[in-house]
Amino acid sequence: MENIKKLLAVWGAAAVFFLGGIEAGAAGMGKLGMVSSETTVRKGQETEFRISLEAYEGISRGINAFMGTLVYDTEVFQTVSQEDFAALNSWENLYYNPDNGKFVLIKRAGSFGGEETFLLKLTAKETIPAGEVFVTVKDASVSEGSADLFPAEASVRLEAVPEETDDSTGGSDNGDKENSGSSQDNGENENGGSNAFHLTNSAHTGDSTRVLSYLA
Repeated sequence: MENIKKLLAVWGAAAVFFLGGIEAGAAGMGKLGMVSSETTVRKGQETEFRISLEAYEGISRGINAFMGTLVYDTEVFQTVSQEDFAALNSWENLYYNPDNGKFVLIKRAGSFGGEETFLLKLTAKETIPAGEVFVTVKDASVSEGSADLFPAEASVRLEAVPEETDDSTGGSDNGDKENSGSSQDNGENENGGSNAFHLTNSAHTGDSTRVLSYLA
């Protein structure tokens, strides 16, 4: 019970969420980075994605909350679960809702520079269609308590290669193991919502129920 109280207190101090009409990716709002371990996807293959926060501006107290929505191709990848995430660089308490793709994590000490925040593992299905595949983090919002930033979305493009296709005919990305994406728009994906959101300082409210309601 004591651990639960501590966890709720941390979330209550991290942020309060509400729907808003603020457009993500405005100038000077920082950006996200995403790098994948592969450039192609084959049946049953596991691919790692590392998501980072970059280009902070005007940060004085340290970024301590990061929220966003994961979007991936459900025809290519198996359903993502909480166990497919791993927090990095002292980020912690990562929660993920597989029903809507929303995630949230915090860093109590605060982050003052660009760094990786979490690792995501996606596993391909046994039967996959050929074509372009995008993995995206969108609707991102980060907070230092008194100010909020709204980074543009980050996306990585991969190429799905069905089993019957021989990739020895000179595919453009063969042999290039690392694939990076930046904060820019791409085509529609399947499993994410479109709501922009905002978080404000709630260090004195203790209103952890609103944090949980964001994930719902």
